[in-house]
Amino acid sequence: GSFSVSSTLLSCLMEEFSPELKAKKAKMDTDPHFWMPLTLDMKTYCDFMLSKGEFDTKDLSDGHYGRIAKIKKFLDQAEPKGKYFGAVDVGQEAYWWDYGQVQLYMENNLKLLKSSTEAERDEARAMRTFLQLDSKGECDGPLTYQNCALSNCMVAKESTATNSVLASVSAVSVDVKDSILVNVTAGNIKCENCLLYNVAEKSDLDMGEGEILVGITVDGKAFLMKSKFNVCGKKNWKNWTKSGTMTDDDLKMVKSNKYTFQEIYDLNKKADVEKISAAVAKQFEECRQFVKGKL
Repeated sequence: GSFSVSSTLLSCLMEEFSPELKAKKAKMDTDPHFWMPLTLDMKTYCDFMLSKGEFDTKDLSDGHYGRIAKIKKFLDQAEPKGKYFGAVDVGQEAYWWDYGQVQLYMENNLKLLKSSTEAERDEARAMRTFLQLDSKGECDGPLTYQNCALSNCMVAKESTATNSVLASVSAVSVDVKDSILVNVTAGNIKCENCLLYNVAEKSDLDMGEGEILVGITVDGKAFLMKSKFNVCGKKNWKNWTKSGTMTDDDLKMVKSNKYTFQEIYDLNKKADVEKISAAVAKQFEECRQFVKGKL
């Protein structure tokens, strides 16, 4: 779902749960650990959570309810009573771009390029405005493109792009079609119906159709993770499993990854975001200088 919170509520949550935030050990979800104790009476909430095994003991469920009750009491004083939780009418003409699944991320961002109907043109215009994209496109270098959305791009040699979204892309050359590239720096890039995200490489990238390539940093070390649109992230979260329309080659490709999704999640639980950001920025800058050297 989609929700927003006030700065007052966010501050309360950060203060109350500062021990967990510092330790980076606890895991909580909005529905069972926030909305439900905020809106239910204590007995109903605790009985339900214990029946679902969300807490091991009654003391733990009672204790968590008490922490949220503390926040609720403060909000009653800081905000008009009853205004700390409720629905917001966004109207009937608001756009909804769901990025919860990689396929939806691809489909919705490609709406930037839709222009067959007036409704599609209006939505594309709204998305460009929201993302602050130059409607005419922006690229430093010899790029020939058709029906593309471009922002902060640079190529060193003759390149082509068709029906694609390129944001913060630096490459020796690109030959892309029906693809999305976000924050990508590499040598020569060739892809069709692909998604490349947060990739920094000095080598060339020759992608197979329908492939996904994402840059990952674990323990300060960067590597690339491969997948495809027909790979179900939910079914392959802990172990690589052939499912749906996956082929043997697809399974072999994802098995070549250094880690599973679950392992990456676990390894990054205690990650220092500032250190990782600095390391990633340094890596991208080195790769950009390599590309600029080809100009």
